[in-house]
Amino acid sequence: MKRIIWILSLCLAISACATSNNLTVQTEAAHTENFLIFQPEWETDRDFPCMSTASFRSRKFPLKYTIVKLDLNAEDTEIIIDCNKNSVKKFASENNCLLALNATPFGKQPAGIVIRNKEKLYPPEPKYSALAFFKETKGWSVRIALSQEDEILEKADIAAGGFFTILAEGEFVKQYIHTDDARIAAGTAENGRILYILAVDGGIFSGSRGLSFLECALIFKQLGCDYAMEFDGGNSTELCIHGKRITKIPFLRKQLVHIGFRPERM
Repeated sequence: MKRIIWILSLCLAISACATSNNLTVQTEAAHTENFLIFQPEWETDRDFPCMSTASFRSRKFPLKYTIVKLDLNAEDTEIIIDCNKNSVKKFASENNCLLALNATPFGKQPAGIVIRNKEKLYPPEPKYSALAFFKETKGWSVRIALSQEDEILEKADIAAGGFFTILAEGEFVKQYIHTDDARIAAGTAENGRILYILAVDGGIFSGSRGLSFLECALIFKQLGCDYAMEFDGGNSTELCIHGKRITKIPFLRKQLVHIGFRPERM
């Protein structure tokens, strides 16, 4: 009798979990539609005209995030990547980057592949995605490789592995991470000539609850992105613009891989 009761309890628990997961996705989507989707009021940077920013802060819910839009058609843009364990702010200062972000965690190894000037500094991790940049006749183009074994990475001038793809061909990629947290994510649009960076505050003392992967994907979809991916979030989250830390993460860690952007004349 006890065995039968145990089996019935297990079945009910599994059913409850499945229902909870479905409700979580529905709740995320509904919440995002109500609070997160907005018409960005872009502010063009005077010193770096290919960069525009828009900020969101909800009065109804504790949530803050910043979106950066980069027009990679600009001919005078330079992209920097390094693998020195440091803060994004210090990396930006040392390399005169007007925009800088973390790509990977604060551990001893990056999230797979790192390419600089066509040289592969770290090997690929097939289960993770990567953000790849290609020098064009005019400016740059950007692609998101769904796996770090994707052949397009063989032609990349610069690339950094992140974690998981959240949007592919304009469709949501199923995820099992539904927790709210600080996030750094990237999305591509207009055939790879526009790059969006999403930086979300989260964690205690930040004044923001953070976002889930699905909620980030919904924002990128609203922006018109075809592809989007997550970098390392949580206490690794750091975005700097003009040397100022935009994200307010209270327990910031030093990350291993950083990506920066600056005018080529600098």
